[in-house]
Amino acid sequence: RIEAQPAQDRPTRPQLLTLAKEDTVVREVQEIFQAKIIHARPPENTNSKEKDQ
Repeated sequence: RIEAQPAQDRPTRPQLLTLAKEDTVVREVQEIFQAKIIHARPPENTNSKEKDQ
């Protein structure tokens, strides 16, 4: 059984977000993930005339 760290020893959510933003690996993975989302579901704010063609 693994005991969780006491709350005062754990980084807070804003601290974790800052660490993640500074981590190049995390940033690269997020960019790939975002690209996959955009590829799977393109933004719907494109010009309606383009859709008709």
